[in-house]
Amino acid sequence: MKVRDEEELASIYQRLLEIEYEKLEKFNFNFNDPQTFLTVSDVLTINSNINISELVLKGLLIRFQENLYRTSHFDLIYRLVQIRNLEYQQPLPLEFKVVLKKELVPDFGRNEINKFLPEIIKSPYKNLIIKYLITSLHRVGYKGLSSYQLPIVKELLSGFYKNVAIVAPTASGKTLTFFIPLLAKAIEKVVNGKTGITCLLIYPRKALERDQLQSLLRLVDIINMELRSDGKDMITIGIDDSDTPRERKVEDGESFRKLRCVNCEGELIIKLLKGKSLVVCRNCQREYPYIIPTKDEIWKIKPILLITNMWIVYRRLLSSRSVNLFKDVNFIVIDEAHVYTHFLGGHISYILRILRFVASQYGDTPIFVFSSATIPNPTEFIAALAGIDKNELFYIDFQTTLEEARGEKLTRILLYLYLLPHPSKDIETLTEAIILAATLWCHKNNMKGITFIDSISEINTMINYIHATILGIREGREVTDHLFKTEQSPNNDYCWITLAPERSFGNLSLFKDFILSRYKQSIGMHYGGLSLEKRAEVESTFIRGEKRMLLSTSTLELGIDLSDVAVILQHKLPLTPEGVVQRVGRAGRNPSCYRIALGVVVLPTLPLSTLYMFDERLRETLENVSFLPPLRIGEVSHNIRLQHTLSLLLLKRALENKTTHIDIDIEGIRTDHDVINCLEEIQADLKDLFDFNKGVGLFEEETLKDSIHKLTELIDPFLKGLNKVQRGAIYSGKYKYIDTIRVEIEKGLNQAREIEKIANELNNIISSIDIIPSEIKKRPNQLIELIDLILSKLRELQSLIRLTMESKERYQIDEWLRENLDDFREVINRLSTIFEPPEIFSKIYEVVSKVGVSAFQKKYHINPNDIMYKLAELGKHLGNKEEGFIKLLSEVPSKLEQFKLIDFEVLAAEEALRRVRNEIILVPGGKLDLFQVLNLILEGKAHFSLLLETPSPVLELIGVEEA
Repeated sequence: MKVRDEEELASIYQRLLEIEYEKLEKFNFNFNDPQTFLTVSDVLTINSNINISELVLKGLLIRFQENLYRTSHFDLIYRLVQIRNLEYQQPLPLEFKVVLKKELVPDFGRNEINKFLPEIIKSPYKNLIIKYLITSLHRVGYKGLSSYQLPIVKELLSGFYKNVAIVAPTASGKTLTFFIPLLAKAIEKVVNGKTGITCLLIYPRKALERDQLQSLLRLVDIINMELRSDGKDMITIGIDDSDTPRERKVEDGESFRKLRCVNCEGELIIKLLKGKSLVVCRNCQREYPYIIPTKDEIWKIKPILLITNMWIVYRRLLSSRSVNLFKDVNFIVIDEAHVYTHFLGGHISYILRILRFVASQYGDTPIFVFSSATIPNPTEFIAALAGIDKNELFYIDFQTTLEEARGEKLTRILLYLYLLPHPSKDIETLTEAIILAATLWCHKNNMKGITFIDSISEINTMINYIHATILGIREGREVTDHLFKTEQSPNNDYCWITLAPERSFGNLSLFKDFILSRYKQSIGMHYGGLSLEKRAEVESTFIRGEKRMLLSTSTLELGIDLSDVAVILQHKLPLTPEGVVQRVGRAGRNPSCYRIALGVVVLPTLPLSTLYMFDERLRETLENVSFLPPLRIGEVSHNIRLQHTLSLLLLKRALENKTTHIDIDIEGIRTDHDVINCLEEIQADLKDLFDFNKGVGLFEEETLKDSIHKLTELIDPFLKGLNKVQRGAIYSGKYKYIDTIRVEIEKGLNQAREIEKIANELNNIISSIDIIPSEIKKRPNQLIELIDLILSKLRELQSLIRLTMESKERYQIDEWLRENLDDFREVINRLSTIFEPPEIFSKIYEVVSKVGVSAFQKKYHINPNDIMYKLAELGKHLGNKEEGFIKLLSEVPSKLEQFKLIDFEVLAAEEALRRVRNEIILVPGGKLDLFQVLNLILEGKAHFSLLLETPSPVLELIGVEEA
């Protein structure tokens, strides 16, 4: 029987893989046991009419011996678990574990577009919407929706729920599910002659933004051609992020994000025509007038579809120039919502509530769509992120929906291979060898692979070694030796003949040419640090099949459509356990890969990592998200609440068309006067936030009251000090006692340590001399006790001075003086009297003289001069009230009194202004935004970030000496 299509072939091959897995599992994965191989009868049990020769010819079955076969996937695994660079060496993996799992895949096409769209579109322009949508969907290749997609599309078009969750694995059609309602609304708006942003699509990474724009273009371009032929306006589309250029900075002919023409796959560029920007294809010159390429035009035209990220949305909401961009939005899509956890998630929760308020100002509340990978607690997490109750969220379970669907069900196989390197081998050596073997296998089977490495430096090191050394200096011997320096037989586990493309291994010279050219060029890398152009080029060559294996950080983990990836290699464990599920989910997504994902996890030789090899439940956390702890957001963070109290204030100002000092292109802080003005504006506006908050619903009243109080406490002292500075109270040079007291305390600590050291040495010397009077022998110990007490007091003062400088509050110094001054002076007096070196010198000299120097030395093995030298050293260091350590200590109280005279408000203000001035000099444009200024002024007391970064911890090192 000849296999009819890809789906049938995938089904047959999956069943063969399952049979082979069952056999291998039964015999403890002994690949050499004949009972673990597939036989002709195994194949024929699936379908008696299958032509085995056809499966061998397609490379799906590898013939080992007469009537003994391996599937291509298990043949690769067989060679990976025995992989080594030289034939005589022991395998690089010490242990391996193979796990096979199955999951249902969506029944795409079950619900035909032609049938369901007329039933669910409710609009005065229904016929036009259906016409344009069906035309575009059919031309792109979409014929229907799955049992999971259809009810969500229906709900989004009905608008009953204002919050909708699309939670499903990769390759489940999440994007199309929200594209259809968005495009329907966009068509309705254009046909109705309305303008403004209708759909806001928010992505966590630029690579996703670009990928989604390319996907949207395919549909939007067809719709726009139909609209234009009917004499109607077109759907405009834009992308707003940090890579979006300003109009004045666009260069004629520059690439437009390395996007491709939907007509000829040529590169899209920006052309300048009479001062206006137009996107055209460099190759066929086709124009895309509906793409809005610059920030200025986006703010002016307000494209109907706007692609952006959460950080840009936050900035736009807080600026009077851009806050009104969102006033007419109907749909807001938050894609890859599962990435917004913990501290970042806390920020996002507040931002989404602000966005909901702004978008509801001029009409209905927009529909929020949360698209996410599978997570353990979808409804709880998304409701928390959205700031709503769970019963306000529309959610249907992906797995349950597929299980309950009628008719034939398609499956995907997830094949996990865990490898633990031999302790004597580097994990890098093992990963490099696997990359070489898997890339060769991908060439043979016309497939692709991704190696995830969570370190850019490791990626660069590994790719450089593979390209420059293995496939450079060594001319690919780590590959060619596996075919030409060993027996070419499938039974030879060192031999890679079954991995190599057909007809490539008959001649060493020809094979080497292939390895050093096409094979070498097919291994590339992809990470966020690469330029936009480079990333786009890499993605394009990967999609076209010129690249077969990419070494990548998490940049390829989310969203980007790479449906024909077959192999995922994970170098070490990812930063988060769900990373393995997400990454292996990249593979086996369509019938061309036989819907089989091979995930190879190379574990580091660490105790915890080793547990994954032997603990099934621990492995489940890498393979099944339901075994992971629930996702949480950090909305209760004190710092997050402070920042979004400020966000609330700035939003109010933005809506009132007042300056917010967030958009430094038109505002920004340049001078001391600007600093005072913006702080005074904050101080005044904080009092008016309660009524505004009732409309926005961002905080409970008590929470807001507490946050306003804390912000006021932070800002008021600085404002007082800044106003004094403006009136001429300048710190510079006036408060010299700050540095003096710090230096004196540090000097006192060093001297005290030295005195204690000498006293200990003297005590060790004289303690064994029985003829020295006991009252003299006690003196070093008494001195040591006093010095210990002084050290303790000086350390207290050192810490108090630092705290006083940070808090700008002098009461702590007052308290210390009140509680310790009398005792401190008493210690100084005792120090002056308890240990007088001349007196001790005289007593010891008298003892030594009586015995005689020679007899003394002979009896005690001590040179009297050593004792006298130690006494002289102590006398020099201790000094008296006129000099030395005792003088330094006696001056400490008066220096503390001088220190108390400092006006710390002025000091704090002057230091803060100096930090701001210095930063303004350094930054391009010579302007700072409000958050930057606040961070410089508050210096760690609170942290404000437009990038929503976690505050850096302030570490206090206690008892740690400098090197």
